[in-house]
Amino acid sequence: MTSSTRRIVQVACAVIWCLFAAGPIFGFAALKPVLVSEGVYSEYCTKSVTGGPCKEQDLRLNFMFNVGAILTNVDAMLVGFVLDKYGPRVSGIVGSVVIFVAALVLSNAALLPGDPWLIGYSLLAVGGPFVFISSFHLSNTFVQYSGTILALLTGAFDASSAVFLGFQISYKNSAITLSQLFTIYTIVPVFILLAEVFIMPQTSYKSDESFASVVSTSAGHMEAEEQALLEDADLTSYTGRRSSFISNRGSFNRRRSSLVHEAPTPQSLAQYGSLKGLTAKQQLATHWAFLIIVFTTIQMLRINYFVATINSQYTYLLGHEKAQQINAVFDYLLPLGGVLAIPMIGFVLDHMSLVGSWTTVVTLSLTMGVLNLIARPWAAYLNVLLFVLYRPLYYTAVSDYAAKIFGFKTFGTVYGVVICIAGLFNILQSVLDRLTKKTFHLNPTPINGILVGATAIAGLALVGYIKSQGQNLKRQFLEIEAEASEPMLMPGAAPVPGVTTTHDPLHGETEISFNDPNQTKKAAKKDGDDCGSGHCKNCVCDV
Repeated sequence: MTSSTRRIVQVACAVIWCLFAAGPIFGFAALKPVLVSEGVYSEYCTKSVTGGPCKEQDLRLNFMFNVGAILTNVDAMLVGFVLDKYGPRVSGIVGSVVIFVAALVLSNAALLPGDPWLIGYSLLAVGGPFVFISSFHLSNTFVQYSGTILALLTGAFDASSAVFLGFQISYKNSAITLSQLFTIYTIVPVFILLAEVFIMPQTSYKSDESFASVVSTSAGHMEAEEQALLEDADLTSYTGRRSSFISNRGSFNRRRSSLVHEAPTPQSLAQYGSLKGLTAKQQLATHWAFLIIVFTTIQMLRINYFVATINSQYTYLLGHEKAQQINAVFDYLLPLGGVLAIPMIGFVLDHMSLVGSWTTVVTLSLTMGVLNLIARPWAAYLNVLLFVLYRPLYYTAVSDYAAKIFGFKTFGTVYGVVICIAGLFNILQSVLDRLTKKTFHLNPTPINGILVGATAIAGLALVGYIKSQGQNLKRQFLEIEAEASEPMLMPGAAPVPGVTTTHDPLHGETEISFNDPNQTKKAAKKDGDDCGSGHCKNCVCDV
Protein backbone atom coordinates (compact mmCIF):
# COMPACT_ATOMS: atom_id res chain seq x y z
CA MET A 1 0.00 0.00 0.00
CA THR A 2 1.07 3.60 -0.54
CA SER A 3 2.57 5.67 2.25
CA SER A 4 -0.56 7.81 2.55
CA THR A 5 -2.87 4.78 2.65
CA ARG A 6 -0.70 3.07 5.25
CA ARG A 7 -0.83 6.14 7.48
CA ILE A 8 -4.63 6.25 7.17
CA VAL A 9 -4.84 2.58 8.17
CA GLN A 10 -2.53 3.21 11.13
CA VAL A 11 -4.71 6.06 12.39
CA ALA A 12 -7.83 3.91 11.90
CA CYS A 13 -6.33 1.01 13.88
CA ALA A 14 -5.37 3.33 16.74
CA VAL A 15 -8.86 4.85 16.84
CA ILE A 16 -10.42 1.36 16.92
CA TRP A 17 -8.31 0.06 19.79
CA CYS A 18 -8.65 3.32 21.73
CA LEU A 19 -12.41 2.92 21.30
CA PHE A 20 -12.31 -0.44 23.09
CA ALA A 21 -9.25 -0.34 25.35
CA ALA A 22 -8.02 3.19 26.12
CA GLY A 23 -10.27 3.93 29.07
CA PRO A 24 -13.11 1.46 29.61
CA ILE A 25 -12.68 1.78 33.37
CA PHE A 26 -14.21 5.27 33.16
CA GLY A 27 -17.51 3.65 32.21
CA PHE A 28 -17.74 2.67 35.86
CA ALA A 29 -21.13 4.37 36.29
CA ALA A 30 -22.59 1.87 33.79
CA LEU A 31 -20.72 -1.14 35.23
CA LYS A 32 -21.57 -0.38 38.85
CA PRO A 33 -25.22 -1.61 38.74
CA VAL A 34 -24.02 -4.87 37.18
CA LEU A 35 -21.42 -5.33 39.94
CA VAL A 36 -24.08 -4.66 42.57
CA SER A 37 -26.37 -7.19 40.90
CA GLU A 38 -23.52 -9.73 40.91
CA GLY A 39 -23.10 -9.15 44.65
CA VAL A 40 -19.56 -7.79 44.40
CA TYR A 41 -18.48 -6.58 47.88
CA SER A 42 -21.95 -7.33 49.29
CA GLU A 43 -20.18 -9.09 52.18
CA TYR A 44 -19.39 -5.63 53.57
CA CYS A 45 -23.08 -4.88 54.12
CA THR A 46 -24.34 -5.36 57.67
CA LYS A 47 -28.01 -5.15 56.64
CA SER A 48 -30.04 -5.55 53.48
CA VAL A 49 -30.59 -2.43 51.41
CA THR A 50 -33.09 -2.06 48.56
CA GLY A 51 -32.68 0.19 45.53
CA GLY A 52 -28.89 0.17 45.49
CA PRO A 53 -25.72 -0.76 47.38
CA CYS A 54 -25.29 -0.24 51.09
CA LYS A 55 -23.01 2.57 52.22
CA GLU A 56 -19.97 0.34 52.85
CA GLN A 57 -20.44 -1.60 49.62
CA ASP A 58 -20.78 1.68 47.73
CA LEU A 59 -17.57 3.01 49.29
CA ARG A 60 -15.76 -0.22 48.42
CA LEU A 61 -16.92 -0.11 44.79
CA ASN A 62 -15.98 3.56 44.53
CA PHE A 63 -12.58 2.72 46.00
CA MET A 64 -12.06 0.12 43.27
CA PHE A 65 -12.75 2.77 40.65
CA ASN A 66 -10.57 5.28 42.50
CA VAL A 67 -7.61 2.88 42.51
CA GLY A 68 -8.11 2.25 38.81
CA ALA A 69 -8.24 5.98 38.06
CA ILE A 70 -5.08 6.61 40.08
CA LEU A 71 -3.18 3.79 38.41
CA THR A 72 -4.27 4.96 34.97
CA ASN A 73 -2.68 8.33 35.61
CA VAL A 74 0.34 7.22 37.63
CA ASP A 75 1.00 4.65 34.94
CA ALA A 76 1.38 7.49 32.43
CA MET A 77 4.91 8.20 33.70
CA LEU A 78 5.95 4.58 33.13
CA VAL A 79 4.34 4.70 29.70
CA GLY A 80 6.27 7.87 28.94
CA PHE A 81 9.56 6.21 29.86
CA VAL A 82 8.84 3.14 27.70
CA LEU A 83 7.61 5.33 24.85
CA ASP A 84 10.67 7.59 24.84
CA LYS A 85 13.16 4.74 25.25
CA TYR A 86 11.67 1.89 23.20
CA GLY A 87 9.11 3.53 20.91
CA PRO A 88 5.34 3.24 20.37
CA ARG A 89 5.37 -0.37 19.13
CA VAL A 90 6.85 -1.80 22.34
CA SER A 91 4.51 0.38 24.40
CA GLY A 92 1.48 -0.92 22.50
CA ILE A 93 2.57 -4.55 22.84
CA VAL A 94 3.06 -4.17 26.61
CA GLY A 95 -0.40 -2.64 26.87
CA SER A 96 -2.03 -5.45 24.91
CA VAL A 97 -0.48 -8.11 27.18
CA VAL A 98 -1.57 -6.32 30.38
CA ILE A 99 -5.13 -5.87 29.08
CA PHE A 100 -5.29 -9.55 28.11
CA VAL A 101 -4.27 -10.62 31.63
CA ALA A 102 -6.80 -8.17 33.13
CA ALA A 103 -9.63 -9.67 31.06
CA LEU A 104 -8.66 -13.19 32.15
CA VAL A 105 -8.63 -12.20 35.84
CA LEU A 106 -12.03 -10.46 35.65
CA SER A 107 -13.60 -13.33 33.71
CA ASN A 108 -12.49 -15.77 36.43
CA ALA A 109 -13.03 -13.50 39.45
CA ALA A 110 -15.41 -15.96 41.11
CA LEU A 111 -12.71 -18.66 41.09
CA LEU A 112 -9.75 -16.61 42.31
CA PRO A 113 -8.80 -15.90 45.95
CA GLY A 114 -8.25 -12.47 47.48
CA ASP A 115 -9.74 -9.45 45.72
CA PRO A 116 -9.67 -10.33 41.99
CA TRP A 117 -12.04 -7.50 41.10
CA LEU A 118 -9.62 -4.90 42.41
CA ILE A 119 -6.64 -6.65 40.77
CA GLY A 120 -8.35 -7.13 37.42
CA TYR A 121 -9.77 -3.61 37.33
CA SER A 122 -6.35 -2.21 38.24
CA LEU A 123 -4.64 -4.16 35.45
CA LEU A 124 -7.26 -2.94 32.98
CA ALA A 125 -6.49 0.60 34.16
CA VAL A 126 -2.74 0.07 33.71
CA GLY A 127 -3.01 -1.34 30.19
CA GLY A 128 -5.13 1.48 28.79
CA PRO A 129 -2.50 4.26 28.83
CA PHE A 130 0.06 2.03 27.12
CA VAL A 131 -2.12 1.70 24.03
CA PHE A 132 -3.57 5.22 24.25
CA ILE A 133 -0.57 7.49 24.88
CA SER A 134 1.59 5.55 22.42
CA SER A 135 -0.84 6.54 19.65
CA PHE A 136 -0.47 10.33 20.14
CA HIS A 137 2.42 10.55 17.68
CA LEU A 138 0.01 9.54 14.90
CA SER A 139 -1.27 13.13 14.95
CA ASN A 140 1.86 13.85 12.89
CA THR A 141 0.87 11.47 10.09
CA PHE A 142 -1.04 14.39 8.58
CA VAL A 143 0.32 17.51 10.28
CA GLN A 144 -2.33 19.85 8.89
CA TYR A 145 -4.97 17.75 10.63
CA SER A 146 -3.04 17.08 13.83
CA GLY A 147 -5.69 18.63 16.06
CA THR A 148 -8.45 16.63 14.41
CA ILE A 149 -6.50 13.37 14.71
CA LEU A 150 -5.85 14.06 18.39
CA ALA A 151 -9.56 14.76 18.77
CA LEU A 152 -10.37 11.41 17.12
CA LEU A 153 -8.04 9.56 19.47
CA THR A 154 -9.29 11.36 22.57
CA GLY A 155 -12.87 10.98 21.38
CA ALA A 156 -12.27 7.25 21.06
CA PHE A 157 -10.78 7.26 24.57
CA ASP A 158 -13.95 8.82 25.95
CA ALA A 159 -16.18 6.58 23.87
CA SER A 160 -14.38 3.55 25.32
CA SER A 161 -16.54 3.95 28.43
CA ALA A 162 -19.32 2.53 26.22
CA VAL A 163 -17.70 -0.88 26.62
CA PHE A 164 -19.22 -1.24 30.07
CA LEU A 165 -22.48 0.28 28.87
CA GLY A 166 -22.55 -2.53 26.32
CA PHE A 167 -21.83 -4.96 29.15
CA GLN A 168 -24.79 -3.55 31.11
CA ILE A 169 -27.21 -3.78 28.16
CA SER A 170 -26.11 -7.33 27.31
CA TYR A 171 -26.29 -8.40 30.95
CA LYS A 172 -29.82 -7.07 31.42
CA ASN A 173 -31.28 -8.22 28.12
CA SER A 174 -29.72 -11.64 27.61
CA ALA A 175 -28.58 -14.71 29.48
CA ILE A 176 -24.91 -13.83 29.06
CA THR A 177 -22.91 -13.51 32.27
CA LEU A 178 -20.35 -10.90 33.26
CA SER A 179 -17.66 -13.60 33.19
CA GLN A 180 -18.51 -14.45 29.59
CA LEU A 181 -18.45 -10.78 28.59
CA PHE A 182 -14.89 -10.38 29.87
CA THR A 183 -13.89 -13.59 28.06
CA ILE A 184 -15.18 -12.14 24.77
CA TYR A 185 -13.29 -8.93 25.56
CA THR A 186 -9.94 -10.77 25.19
CA ILE A 187 -10.38 -10.30 21.41
CA VAL A 188 -9.45 -6.62 21.86
CA PRO A 189 -5.85 -7.08 23.16
CA VAL A 190 -5.24 -9.75 20.52
CA PHE A 191 -6.22 -7.24 17.80
CA ILE A 192 -3.87 -4.62 19.31
CA LEU A 193 -0.97 -7.06 19.36
CA LEU A 194 -1.44 -8.05 15.71
CA ALA A 195 -1.81 -4.42 14.60
CA GLU A 196 1.36 -3.36 16.43
CA VAL A 197 3.40 -6.17 14.89
CA PHE A 198 2.20 -5.95 11.29
CA ILE A 199 0.83 -2.41 10.71
CA MET A 200 2.03 0.23 13.16
CA PRO A 201 5.40 2.05 12.88
CA GLN A 202 8.26 1.06 15.15
CA THR A 203 9.28 4.68 15.82
CA SER A 204 7.23 7.82 16.38
CA TYR A 205 6.28 10.21 13.61
CA LYS A 206 8.05 13.52 14.16
CA SER A 207 6.65 17.05 14.02
CA ASP A 208 8.04 20.52 13.46
CA GLU A 209 7.10 21.31 17.04
CA SER A 210 5.71 24.63 15.95
CA PHE A 211 4.79 27.07 18.65
CA ALA A 212 2.92 29.47 16.40
CA SER A 213 -0.16 29.24 18.58
CA VAL A 214 1.73 30.81 21.47
CA VAL A 215 2.61 33.82 19.37
CA SER A 216 -0.92 34.27 18.08
CA THR A 217 -1.91 34.88 21.67
CA SER A 218 -1.14 38.56 21.25
CA ALA A 219 1.07 39.06 18.24
CA GLY A 220 -1.52 38.12 15.62
CA HIS A 221 -0.36 37.06 12.20
CA MET A 222 3.42 37.22 11.89
CA GLU A 223 5.48 37.76 8.80
CA ALA A 224 7.06 34.66 7.30
CA GLU A 225 10.42 35.59 8.83
CA GLU A 226 8.91 35.79 12.30
CA GLN A 227 6.99 32.54 11.86
CA ALA A 228 10.24 30.82 11.01
CA LEU A 229 11.67 32.04 14.30
CA LEU A 230 8.73 30.54 16.15
CA GLU A 231 9.03 27.21 14.43
CA ASP A 232 12.75 26.93 14.94
CA ALA A 233 12.84 28.63 18.35
CA ASP A 234 16.36 29.57 17.33
CA LEU A 235 17.55 33.15 17.53
CA THR A 236 20.83 32.30 15.88
CA SER A 237 19.26 31.10 12.66
CA TYR A 238 16.99 34.12 12.62
CA THR A 239 19.71 36.69 13.09
CA GLY A 240 21.83 34.78 10.60
CA ARG A 241 19.14 35.24 8.00
CA ARG A 242 18.77 38.89 8.90
CA SER A 243 22.51 39.43 8.52
CA SER A 244 22.19 38.71 4.80
CA PHE A 245 20.35 42.00 4.57
CA ILE A 246 22.62 44.03 6.82
CA SER A 247 26.38 43.84 7.14
CA ASN A 248 28.00 46.16 9.61
CA ARG A 249 31.05 46.96 11.67
CA GLY A 250 31.94 48.66 14.91
CA SER A 251 29.66 48.96 17.90
CA PHE A 252 26.54 48.01 15.93
CA ASN A 253 28.18 44.73 14.97
CA ARG A 254 29.22 44.08 18.57
CA ARG A 255 25.67 44.64 19.81
CA ARG A 256 24.31 42.14 17.28
CA SER A 257 27.06 39.66 18.11
CA SER A 258 26.06 39.70 21.74
CA LEU A 259 22.48 39.03 20.70
CA VAL A 260 23.42 36.11 18.47
CA HIS A 261 25.91 34.36 20.73
CA GLU A 262 24.21 34.86 24.07
CA ALA A 263 23.57 31.43 25.60
CA PRO A 264 19.84 30.68 25.97
CA THR A 265 18.42 30.04 29.42
CA PRO A 266 15.25 28.19 30.41
CA GLN A 267 13.60 31.53 31.09
CA SER A 268 14.56 33.06 27.74
CA LEU A 269 13.48 29.95 25.83
CA ALA A 270 10.16 29.95 27.62
CA GLN A 271 9.65 33.61 26.72
CA TYR A 272 9.89 32.64 23.09
CA GLY A 273 7.25 29.96 23.57
CA SER A 274 9.54 26.97 23.08
CA LEU A 275 10.97 24.63 25.67
CA LYS A 276 12.09 22.04 23.15
CA GLY A 277 15.76 22.87 23.66
CA LEU A 278 15.64 21.84 27.31
CA THR A 279 15.82 18.47 29.03
CA ALA A 280 12.66 17.02 30.56
CA LYS A 281 13.96 17.93 34.03
CA GLN A 282 14.48 21.56 33.01
CA GLN A 283 11.07 21.70 31.36
CA LEU A 284 9.36 20.42 34.50
CA ALA A 285 11.04 23.18 36.52
CA THR A 286 9.26 25.94 34.54
CA HIS A 287 5.99 27.72 35.26
CA TRP A 288 4.58 26.14 32.11
CA ALA A 289 4.78 22.72 33.78
CA PHE A 290 3.80 23.78 37.30
CA LEU A 291 0.59 25.51 36.26
CA ILE A 292 -0.62 22.71 34.00
CA ILE A 293 0.11 20.16 36.75
CA VAL A 294 -1.96 22.10 39.30
CA PHE A 295 -4.88 22.63 36.93
CA THR A 296 -4.78 19.02 35.70
CA THR A 297 -4.78 17.70 39.27
CA ILE A 298 -7.90 19.66 40.19
CA GLN A 299 -9.75 18.79 36.98
CA MET A 300 -8.92 15.10 37.16
CA LEU A 301 -10.13 14.99 40.75
CA ARG A 302 -13.38 16.73 39.79
CA ILE A 303 -13.98 14.52 36.75
CA ASN A 304 -13.36 11.19 38.49
CA TYR A 305 -15.26 12.23 41.62
CA PHE A 306 -18.30 13.12 39.51
CA VAL A 307 -18.16 9.87 37.51
CA ALA A 308 -18.03 7.77 40.68
CA THR A 309 -20.69 9.67 42.64
CA ILE A 310 -23.15 11.08 40.09
CA ASN A 311 -25.96 8.84 41.30
CA SER A 312 -25.49 9.57 44.99
CA GLN A 313 -25.05 13.31 44.34
CA TYR A 314 -28.30 13.71 42.45
CA THR A 315 -30.12 11.32 44.79
CA TYR A 316 -29.48 13.84 47.55
CA LEU A 317 -30.21 16.90 45.39
CA LEU A 318 -33.19 15.67 43.34
CA GLY A 319 -34.38 12.34 44.78
CA HIS A 320 -33.78 8.70 43.85
CA GLU A 321 -36.10 8.50 40.83
CA LYS A 322 -34.75 11.63 39.15
CA ALA A 323 -31.17 10.57 39.94
CA GLN A 324 -31.75 7.24 38.18
CA GLN A 325 -33.00 9.06 35.08
CA ILE A 326 -30.03 11.43 35.05
CA ASN A 327 -27.61 8.53 35.61
CA ALA A 328 -29.13 6.65 32.67
CA VAL A 329 -28.74 9.69 30.40
CA PHE A 330 -25.16 10.09 31.62
CA ASP A 331 -24.33 6.44 30.84
CA TYR A 332 -25.36 6.93 27.21
CA LEU A 333 -23.98 10.44 26.69
CA LEU A 334 -20.54 9.82 28.25
CA PRO A 335 -19.24 7.61 25.41
CA LEU A 336 -21.25 9.54 22.81
CA GLY A 337 -19.79 12.83 24.02
CA GLY A 338 -16.33 11.78 22.95
CA VAL A 339 -17.60 11.48 19.37
CA LEU A 340 -19.83 14.57 19.40
CA ALA A 341 -17.00 16.71 20.74
CA ILE A 342 -14.60 15.88 17.88
CA PRO A 343 -15.58 18.83 15.62
CA MET A 344 -15.46 21.23 18.56
CA ILE A 345 -12.08 19.94 19.71
CA GLY A 346 -10.65 20.12 16.19
CA PHE A 347 -11.81 23.73 15.84
CA VAL A 348 -10.54 24.81 19.26
CA LEU A 349 -7.08 23.26 18.85
CA ASP A 350 -6.53 23.87 15.12
CA HIS A 351 -8.02 27.35 14.76
CA MET A 352 -7.68 29.06 18.14
CA SER A 353 -4.60 30.41 19.86
CA LEU A 354 -3.27 28.68 22.95
CA VAL A 355 -4.73 31.33 25.24
CA GLY A 356 -8.04 31.15 23.36
CA SER A 357 -8.31 27.38 23.66
CA TRP A 358 -7.48 27.39 27.37
CA THR A 359 -9.88 30.24 28.05
CA THR A 360 -12.55 28.02 26.51
CA VAL A 361 -11.52 25.08 28.70
CA VAL A 362 -11.55 27.10 31.93
CA THR A 363 -14.87 28.78 31.09
CA LEU A 364 -16.57 25.44 30.43
CA SER A 365 -15.15 23.98 33.64
CA LEU A 366 -16.42 26.86 35.78
CA THR A 367 -19.84 26.76 34.11
CA MET A 368 -20.14 23.05 34.92
CA GLY A 369 -19.11 23.68 38.50
CA VAL A 370 -21.77 26.33 39.02
CA LEU A 371 -24.48 24.14 37.43
CA ASN A 372 -23.53 21.30 39.77
CA LEU A 373 -24.39 23.53 42.73
CA ILE A 374 -27.95 24.16 41.50
CA ALA A 375 -30.52 21.62 42.72
CA ARG A 376 -32.75 21.76 39.63
CA PRO A 377 -33.36 19.08 36.96
CA TRP A 378 -32.58 21.47 34.08
CA ALA A 379 -29.23 22.35 35.69
CA ALA A 380 -28.43 18.65 36.18
CA TYR A 381 -29.13 17.72 32.56
CA LEU A 382 -27.22 20.72 31.25
CA ASN A 383 -24.32 19.87 33.55
CA VAL A 384 -24.25 16.29 32.23
CA LEU A 385 -24.31 17.53 28.63
CA LEU A 386 -21.43 19.96 29.22
CA PHE A 387 -19.50 17.33 31.19
CA VAL A 388 -19.51 14.76 28.38
CA LEU A 389 -18.27 17.43 25.94
CA TYR A 390 -15.77 18.99 28.33
CA ARG A 391 -14.04 15.75 29.33
CA PRO A 392 -12.62 14.89 25.87
CA LEU A 393 -11.84 18.56 25.19
CA TYR A 394 -9.91 18.84 28.43
CA TYR A 395 -7.81 15.70 28.00
CA THR A 396 -7.03 16.58 24.38
CA ALA A 397 -6.12 20.14 25.35
CA VAL A 398 -3.62 18.84 27.94
CA SER A 399 -1.87 16.59 25.41
CA ASP A 400 -1.94 19.41 22.83
CA TYR A 401 -0.43 21.81 25.40
CA ALA A 402 2.33 19.31 26.23
CA ALA A 403 3.16 18.73 22.56
CA LYS A 404 3.26 22.43 21.69
CA ILE A 405 5.10 23.68 24.75
CA PHE A 406 7.47 20.81 25.54
CA GLY A 407 7.84 19.11 22.15
CA PHE A 408 7.63 15.45 21.15
CA LYS A 409 11.25 14.68 22.01
CA THR A 410 10.41 14.69 25.72
CA PHE A 411 6.64 14.43 25.34
CA GLY A 412 6.30 10.94 26.80
CA THR A 413 8.27 11.77 29.95
CA VAL A 414 6.84 15.24 30.61
CA TYR A 415 3.23 14.34 29.80
CA GLY A 416 3.63 11.18 31.87
CA VAL A 417 4.90 13.13 34.89
CA VAL A 418 2.05 15.66 34.61
CA ILE A 419 -0.60 12.93 34.50
CA CYS A 420 1.20 10.85 37.13
CA ILE A 421 1.30 13.68 39.68
CA ALA A 422 -2.34 14.49 39.01
CA GLY A 423 -3.19 10.82 39.41
CA LEU A 424 -1.43 10.53 42.75
CA PHE A 425 -3.53 13.36 44.13
CA ASN A 426 -6.64 11.45 43.03
CA ILE A 427 -6.26 9.46 46.24
CA LEU A 428 -8.13 12.45 47.67
CA GLN A 429 -11.22 11.21 45.82
CA SER A 430 -11.80 8.59 48.53
CA VAL A 431 -11.33 11.29 51.16
CA LEU A 432 -13.90 13.53 49.45
CA ASP A 433 -16.30 10.59 49.16
CA ARG A 434 -16.07 9.82 52.87
CA LEU A 435 -16.41 13.49 53.81
CA THR A 436 -19.55 13.76 51.69
CA LYS A 437 -21.15 10.61 53.11
CA LYS A 438 -20.15 10.96 56.76
CA THR A 439 -19.24 14.58 57.56
CA PHE A 440 -21.74 16.34 55.29
CA HIS A 441 -24.39 13.58 55.53
CA LEU A 442 -24.50 12.86 51.75
CA ASN A 443 -24.69 16.57 50.82
CA PRO A 444 -22.29 17.04 47.83
CA THR A 445 -22.56 20.84 47.69
CA PRO A 446 -19.71 21.74 50.13
CA ILE A 447 -17.17 19.55 48.30
CA ASN A 448 -18.34 20.73 44.88
CA GLY A 449 -18.08 24.35 46.02
CA ILE A 450 -14.48 23.84 47.16
CA LEU A 451 -13.57 22.21 43.83
CA VAL A 452 -15.12 25.07 41.83
CA GLY A 453 -13.16 27.63 43.83
CA ALA A 454 -9.91 25.74 43.28
CA THR A 455 -10.68 25.52 39.55
CA ALA A 456 -11.20 29.28 39.34
CA ILE A 457 -7.87 30.06 41.00
CA ALA A 458 -5.80 27.53 39.03
CA GLY A 459 -7.56 28.18 35.72
CA LEU A 460 -7.23 31.95 35.81
CA ALA A 461 -3.57 31.64 36.80
CA LEU A 462 -2.86 29.33 33.85
CA VAL A 463 -4.67 31.49 31.28
CA GLY A 464 -3.07 34.64 32.68
CA TYR A 465 0.41 33.14 32.39
CA ILE A 466 -0.13 31.99 28.80
CA LYS A 467 -1.38 35.45 27.89
CA SER A 468 1.56 37.19 29.58
CA GLN A 469 4.03 34.95 27.75
CA GLY A 470 2.37 35.84 24.47
CA GLN A 471 2.81 39.53 25.27
CA ASN A 472 6.45 38.94 26.23
CA LEU A 473 6.96 37.16 22.94
CA LYS A 474 5.55 40.07 20.97
CA ARG A 475 7.82 42.48 22.83
CA GLN A 476 10.85 40.27 22.20
CA PHE A 477 10.08 40.24 18.49
CA LEU A 478 9.91 44.01 18.42
CA GLU A 479 13.29 44.21 20.15
CA ILE A 480 14.82 41.75 17.69
CA GLU A 481 13.40 43.67 14.75
CA ALA A 482 14.76 46.92 16.17
CA GLU A 483 18.21 45.39 16.59
CA ALA A 484 18.19 43.88 13.13
CA SER A 485 16.60 46.69 11.11
CA GLU A 486 18.63 49.01 8.88
CA PRO A 487 19.30 52.52 10.21
CA MET A 488 17.66 54.93 7.73
CA LEU A 489 18.05 58.67 7.41
CA MET A 490 14.95 60.79 7.51
CA PRO A 491 14.25 62.65 4.25
CA GLY A 492 16.32 65.84 4.14
CA ALA A 493 18.40 64.91 7.17
CA ALA A 494 22.15 65.54 7.16
CA PRO A 495 24.47 62.52 7.17
CA VAL A 496 25.48 61.28 10.60
CA PRO A 497 29.18 62.04 11.34
CA GLY A 498 31.25 58.89 11.65
CA VAL A 499 28.72 56.68 9.82
CA THR A 500 29.16 55.61 6.21
CA THR A 501 26.44 53.75 4.29
CA THR A 502 27.13 51.97 1.02
CA HIS A 503 24.20 50.55 -0.97
CA ASP A 504 24.65 47.63 -3.36
CA PRO A 505 21.75 47.85 -5.86
CA LEU A 506 22.68 44.51 -7.45
CA HIS A 507 22.17 42.47 -4.28
CA GLY A 508 19.83 44.89 -2.53
CA GLU A 509 22.13 45.12 0.50
CA THR A 510 23.26 48.11 2.50
CA GLU A 511 26.59 48.11 4.30
CA ILE A 512 26.90 50.34 7.35
CA SER A 513 30.37 51.35 8.54
CA PHE A 514 31.13 53.00 11.86
CA ASN A 515 34.34 55.04 11.64
CA ASP A 516 36.60 55.57 14.63
CA PRO A 517 36.47 59.32 15.51
CA ASN A 518 40.13 59.17 16.58
CA GLN A 519 41.11 58.13 13.06
CA THR A 520 38.96 60.71 11.28
CA LYS A 521 41.04 63.03 9.16
CA LYS A 522 41.10 66.64 10.25
CA ALA A 523 39.20 69.02 8.06
CA ALA A 524 41.33 71.12 5.72
CA LYS A 525 41.78 74.70 6.90
CA LYS A 526 40.92 77.63 4.77
CA ASP A 527 43.42 80.44 4.31
CA GLY A 528 43.52 82.68 7.31
CA ASP A 529 41.71 80.20 9.51
CA ASP A 530 44.71 79.37 11.62
CA CYS A 531 44.74 79.53 15.37
CA GLY A 532 46.51 82.83 15.43
CA SER A 533 44.17 84.73 13.12
CA GLY A 534 41.19 84.52 15.40
CA HIS A 535 38.92 83.86 12.40
CA CYS A 536 38.46 80.12 12.80
CA LYS A 537 35.57 78.50 14.63
CA ASN A 538 36.01 75.30 16.62
CA CYS A 539 39.45 74.89 15.07
CA VAL A 540 41.95 72.30 16.29
CA CYS A 541 45.45 73.67 16.86
CA ASP A 542 48.55 71.61 16.38
CA VAL A 543 50.74 71.62 19.42
